[in-house]
This record gives sequence, structure tokens and C-alpha cells, in this order.
Amino acid sequence: MNCQNAENWMLLQDSGELPAKRENELAAHLHDCDSCQRFQFALIESRAAFQAVEEPSLKAVQNVLREARLNAPEKKRAKLLVLKPAVAIAASLIIGLGLFFGAFGPDEV
Repeated sequence: MNCQNAENWMLLQDSGELPAKRENELAAHLHDCDSCQRFQFALIESRAAFQAVEEPSLKAVQNVLREARLNAPEKKRAKLLVLKPAVAIAASLIIGLGLFFGAFGPDEV
């Protein structure tokens, strides 16, 4: 196993997504590789350093959501204006053909 794969697997292990069958292979690589041991130690330290002490208050969550709504990009409007003339022409054509073929029977054309 190379160190790049080991680092990816350590990240998967940290998030709980590493398959159980890969854990022994990762452990064997970590036993022999000082560089990957340092990476794993840094990963553990960073998780501890950035771990939230407490849940944010309801007011803080509401403030974040309000700011997100205010700063969200505007929704794009559907381009119905382009389709309206095409739909009108198609409907007129269908109505016109219906009237034409309704007024004249198959043997009168």
C-alpha cells in the first residue's frame, strides 16, 4: 500500500466510512510507516482542536439562516417568454388544420 492510499483510508476511517476489511491492511501500513503515523496523529489532533464544545444556540442558527436567505442569489426565472410565441403558433396551426379538415371531408379536398 502506498502512503496516498493510506491517507485516504485514514480519512475514511475518521469519518466512519472505511470498510472493516481494509482496517487490518491500514493498521499494518501504519505499523511500518512513520510518515503515515504522523499524518494520523495530526488528524486526531485536528479533530480534537476543532471539536465543538457546545451546540449553537437557536438564535445563532436563526441568524445564520436569515443571513443566508438575504445573501442567496436570486432565482432564475424560467424562460417562458421564449416559449409563448412558439406555443401560440403551434396551437394556431393545430386549430387551423382541425377547422380545415373538419370543413372538408376526405373526398372534398
